[in-house]
Amino acid sequence: NLDSFDGGNADLVDVIFRARIVSDASGSYVRMVETDEFGGGGVSASFWFKERQRLGDGFVATFKFRMQGSGKLSDGFAFVAQNDRTTNIHGGGGPNLGFKSGLEKYIAVGFDFCTDRAPIIVCDEAAVVVASQAEQGTAQDLGSQSIDASIVGGALFKQARVAYAANTAQIRVYIEDMATPVYVQENVTDLRDLWGDEFAYFGFTASNLNDAPSDIDIKDFRIDQLKSGARIVSGLNRPYEFGTRVALTLLVVDSCNVPLSLQESKNIISSADNITATLSGRETDLVLIGNIVDTNLGRYLIEFDLPSGILDSWTLEIKYNGDILVQDNPIVGAIVSIQPSNDGLSQQTIIILCSVIALLVLAVAYWLRRLYRYKKKLDENKDNIEAGEVLEKITEIEKEITYKMNPLLGTLEEMEERLALNKAVLAKFEDGQGIDSQYTIAQLAEQNELLKQEVNKLKQEEQEKEALKGSGGFKMKGKKKNITDFGQESA
Repeated sequence: NLDSFDGGNADLVDVIFRARIVSDASGSYVRMVETDEFGGGGVSASFWFKERQRLGDGFVATFKFRMQGSGKLSDGFAFVAQNDRTTNIHGGGGPNLGFKSGLEKYIAVGFDFCTDRAPIIVCDEAAVVVASQAEQGTAQDLGSQSIDASIVGGALFKQARVAYAANTAQIRVYIEDMATPVYVQENVTDLRDLWGDEFAYFGFTASNLNDAPSDIDIKDFRIDQLKSGARIVSGLNRPYEFGTRVALTLLVVDSCNVPLSLQESKNIISSADNITATLSGRETDLVLIGNIVDTNLGRYLIEFDLPSGILDSWTLEIKYNGDILVQDNPIVGAIVSIQPSNDGLSQQTIIILCSVIALLVLAVAYWLRRLYRYKKKLDENKDNIEAGEVLEKITEIEKEITYKMNPLLGTLEEMEERLALNKAVLAKFEDGQGIDSQYTIAQLAEQNELLKQEVNKLKQEEQEKEALKGSGGFKMKGKKKNITDFGQESA
């Protein structure tokens, strides 16, 4: 690869007079031909990689070009792969574009920007031309396509790409738009067969006319060799029950059947969107269209849904941009659809059942885990639950009790003090010492009896509180006894 031309990599190429390496504000580039000091042209030149490059199963060359001048511009330039030499090459001008008559074995993609040079020089029309020669005297133009001549001129470089693939026998040429070729040359002979060699020199030639001189520049040249083709590596040579899905794997591999890297495979198949696959029935007129999925790393998944009730032998055909992609295509009898077995379930049904069973197993496992965690929580909170049940019962009992105001006043200590006083008065009476002038005997006796009852009730409540403290740790919240709390009655 030669992405720029400077002192660090200039020794990789042979630059043949009058081509020269230039460095300016546009960067480093090769000026192929230029206007001479007299304002004319009429020269040709070339430059080449010194080392031959492996052809493999094809190549992709990308570069930038610029063609500028003060008037009409000619002639043009060519990207050339040749199996001859890199020195002492002087091809002709005009439609020769610097390569014809100077080389013996070549294939060239010419960018001719003055096709209307005869009988007078006009240079308003342009074309892409593909030419080849296997040996001296066998040169031929394989084809050409008119292009917009307005792309030349100006100080800006234009992007271009030339792609050759042996498995499709095509050369594709792109200018500016790298998604849509401006020309596709069909039926290109495999260059390895054309030259009887696996290697070639890559480079450029150019020429201009004396009456329409121009400066032609080339920069950012890069070439990638394609090392492989595409093959079906799984899914063939087996019967499929009708009504099931067929899945094939298309793999981009080298000649040793080793998968290529992602970038290398993209040089052959740039997008899965351009791949088409069909299954054609031999006994029926049905044609099935495949679904193509790019799984990356040079692998493409091709899926077909076989129709139910159809028994047939199917022919597989895979194309890329309308051209045969897999060299062995079409593959006759690649897929055979058969009757589903009556002795058991179909493959698709078994897959569905296994999926359902797996989901059920997962659901049961989930709920068993939930139950285990719930039981564990119950065991951890057993004491609190039992205490809560006791508290609930006490709460229900309290709902059955009502309270009313008591005419007696005072706390438990005050009542006990008054009871003791009453006892003392009664004792005096019993001893014949008389009675308190404030109360009658009947009043004292009644008051004494009430005090005894109230004291007993309060002591009973104190005992109940102590009992509750020993059963679960919860304390029953008793109502505060104040000066009006005596004289409880059951509801």
